[in-house]
Amino acid sequence: MFSEDDIFILPAAYLHGIIRNHPLIDGNKQTGYLAAFAFPYVNGCLIDADNARSLSSSPPSPPAK
Repeated sequence: MFSEDDIFILPAAYLHGIIRNHPLIDGNKQTGYLAAFAFPYVNGCLIDADNARSLSSSPPSPPAK
């Protein structure tokens, strides 16, 4: 399902899954961002991103059911 050629596909899937599926009561966006940022770092790729811009551009949470 995920290509091994691109190290950024799986972190994007983590980010999307954590934000959309709401596994936590609070902090899903922050946790998703941290997981997506940490995965490439653990695999030897450093991402230089502006935190304020990165967090403000994450997709909005869906309304509560």
